[in-house]
Amino acid sequence: MAVVEVVSLRDSQAKRYILNQKVEYMDQALQTMIENMPDKTGKKLEEWIQILNKKHF
Repeated sequence: MAVVEVVSLRDSQAKRYILNQKVEYMDQALQTMIENMPDKTGKKLEEWIQILNKKHF
């Protein structure tokens, strides 16, 4: 029974590690998108937020 708990703990830690890696990757992807917005859309993120707030979106 103790072996199952150890394996379960390791699986849990591995899943947490994988999830953290995915979150870190998504954070990097989001930051890249925000940085590219002016080139891609002609507007900074802050400008898009103002537009959306004016439209009550």
